[in-house]
Amino acid sequence: FRSLFRTNAFGKKLQLIVILDEIDILLDKDGDGILYTLTRTDNVAVLSISNYLDFKNLIKSRVTSSLNDKEIVFPPYGADQLSDILSERAELSFNDDVLNGDVIPLCSAMAAKEEGDARYALDLLKNAGELAFDEASEKVTSDHVRRAKERIEHNKVSEILSTLPLQQQRLLLAILTLTKQKEEITSGKLYESYTEISKKDAVTYRRIFDFINELELLGIISTNTVSRGRGKGRTNIIKLQCDETLLETALYSI
Repeated sequence: FRSLFRTNAFGKKLQLIVILDEIDILLDKDGDGILYTLTRTDNVAVLSISNYLDFKNLIKSRVTSSLNDKEIVFPPYGADQLSDILSERAELSFNDDVLNGDVIPLCSAMAAKEEGDARYALDLLKNAGELAFDEASEKVTSDHVRRAKERIEHNKVSEILSTLPLQQQRLLLAILTLTKQKEEITSGKLYESYTEISKKDAVTYRRIFDFINELELLGIISTNTVSRGRGKGRTNIIKLQCDETLLETALYSI
């Protein structure tokens, strides 16, 4: 790092500012060494950015001792802020009077519900525009936005499912089957349905709980522990957190 520094016209050393975006990814890959070197080098300021408030738990104590950090928390974008961002991008991307007046407010409102994700808002607008272009439509409408949302969700689910092991895909198929039958999905009932699908290739009942936890972390399902009353114990209730038709299409495509 010493070779990076130069002096300005007044003979003073310049300050190096290192910006580490999505620092949690770096730390997950044992990037403590880089951070350790930076925090112990003179004339270096480190600006780290993360989507996770608890990312500092990944930093080892030898680094935190010299970090001397100041934390700034930025709240998620609101619908009005997202609308401003989209309006600015739309001026660069679309011809005048191509977007219906309700397109940007709808994209902004949908993205605001997704924790104020600006990337999601931009994806909605981009996909809506592509749908209108493919249809040779003179206007981008709210209908294009709604169909863009379906396209994005389908692609997201398909991408997640394609990376899952076969046994987890089978477990999801079992959850989907019970959901379509309007069944309350307990872990016991789910295992029965899963073994019918997997037959002799089924994993153990205990292993199923690992799969359930992993699928819940991905946001595809949710679990809720309920009490059945005195002497009847407690049980887990599993529910789908994505559209049934979307999941069915994605599962059968792979």
